[in-house]
Amino acid sequence: MKTVKRGSKKDIQFISSSILKNAAIFIFLIGVSFFGYFNYTNYIDNEKLNNIALAQQEILKNVQTATFDLGELPLINLTVSAPVVDQNSSYFSVISGSFRSKENAQKQLNNLINLGYKASYTSINPKGLFRVAYARLKTRNAAASLMSKIKAKGQDAWLLIEN
Repeated sequence: MKTVKRGSKKDIQFISSSILKNAAIFIFLIGVSFFGYFNYTNYIDNEKLNNIALAQQEILKNVQTATFDLGELPLINLTVSAPVVDQNSSYFSVISGSFRSKENAQKQLNNLINLGYKASYTSINPKGLFRVAYARLKTRNAAASLMSKIKAKGQDAWLLIEN
């Protein structure tokens, strides 16, 4: 019978080098797997983006542009007159807004007149803004009544006392 020596130096070196080789191979395979996984997901993301871009290009090719030729439209001239107000008396004005642009003030004035208010301009404020009033009234009670009606409709208004 042959006796086998266990635990000899050569056996231990063989086992440890074998374990190290297997560990190195295992670590290498894990590294390659991670590298492959990240490259694959990056590739998939790029392909999705390319496909979306191609689909959008195809959609743009199929979209039709609509153009309408209305011909020449007639000019519309509106004359809106605001009542002339005596500058020497006191008024209670229910203000709709103050505008830097006279054109915007005129649009608001026309809008309020179309809604049935007795709208007019008031004095220009110290900063040069054009004030547009829902109405200029002679009594505070009439102005307060008009303000509550306006605010009940969800619109904004404030009172200006003009001397």
